[in-house]
Amino acid sequence: MAQAISRPLPEDINELKPLLEGARQGHLMLQKCDSCGRFRFPVQQLCPYCWSWDLTWAKTSGKGEVLSFIVMHQVYSPAFAQLVPYTVARIKLAEGPLYQANLIGIAPDEVRCGMAVEAVFEPLGEELGLPMFRPAR
Repeated sequence: MAQAISRPLPEDINELKPLLEGARQGHLMLQKCDSCGRFRFPVQQLCPYCWSWDLTWAKTSGKGEVLSFIVMHQVYSPAFAQLVPYTVARIKLAEGPLYQANLIGIAPDEVRCGMAVEAVFEPLGEELGLPMFRPAR
């Protein structure tokens, strides 16, 4: 089992708790509209497509492709100091939403827009996890 990593979390994580709990279980969870069936991210109370208030949290495939990325070379937080340089990617998920996450398992100079990626999960303590992405196998 992977060792839990130490990352800063927002003070109020209630809106993201289903996503973070799902990640600890190895699933990329997103809100899904019960009316139109579309996935959405970021978290919203109202569906931006059909304006429904009805939603559930559902598993996604965890698959997507890199739309854009940036390589972080400066240390903005001590929690990330050992990771520099690291890649943050904007990912178009197979289900439609855009998702921003760390891209791991690949050197920053090998990352390309359009490359297929898949979700992987790092533990954040006993109950929560953090979705990240790596090149698809």
